[in-house]
Amino acid sequence: MGLLTKLFNRQGSIKVRNYFAYAIGEILLVVVGIVLAVQVNDWKESVRNENILKEHYNNIKLNLETDIIAIDTVLKSSEASIISTESLIRQIQTIEKVSDQTGMDIVVSLNRYKFYITKTGIEGLNDSGLFGLVDAELKQDILKYYWQCDKIVNYEDAARTFLNEQYEPHFYEYYPEAYHPKNPYSILMPYFKDDPRKLPFINVRKFLNDRKFEALIMDRHWLSLRLKQEYSKAIPLAEKIISKINTIKVD
Repeated sequence: MGLLTKLFNRQGSIKVRNYFAYAIGEILLVVVGIVLAVQVNDWKESVRNENILKEHYNNIKLNLETDIIAIDTVLKSSEASIISTESLIRQIQTIEKVSDQTGMDIVVSLNRYKFYITKTGIEGLNDSGLFGLVDAELKQDILKYYWQCDKIVNYEDAARTFLNEQYEPHFYEYYPEAYHPKNPYSILMPYFKDDPRKLPFINVRKFLNDRKFEALIMDRHWLSLRLKQEYSKAIPLAEKIISKINTIKVD
């Protein structure tokens, strides 16, 4: 009887050990399966995020290409304003003669120009919650560009306020005759095409002695110079981002 008991106990111990070995193996298989499943899910999530990022990059690139065209347009407008205000300053200083060109310079200096930024790409990226996954260097370039755009908006707002509250009121009160058949500005020509009136043109004495208008022209000149500077900074920043996005091989 003692021998049978020993044999039974021995066989039971073996079964227990085998059971625990099997259980541990099962647990290990489950753990390995979970780990693999998590890794596969992480990989799939990473691929999905990468594809979404590429879509956002492509949208940002399209926005920037549109922005560059828009910036180039307002840049040329600011340059035209600079040329006109420089001409007016020389005329007031009697370096150049007051002439038909004076009226044209005044009208051109009145022109407004505004850069309408396209932000659907960057807004979509921000809304996706994936901006944190953007390459650090590219992220910095994107932030620099849109910070520069904010500066442009601020200077444009300042220029618009100046025109609305100071420059235009003085012009309309003292120099409405700048709108004249002799004015070579092409936009005005159709309006005066069949006008038979003999209208007085700019009074030279009044213009040369108008120190307030001289100061306003100087302010308009410096605002235009500053806007040109800020527009010029934005273009290479946009081109740099486009160049980096192109290396990502956006589909």
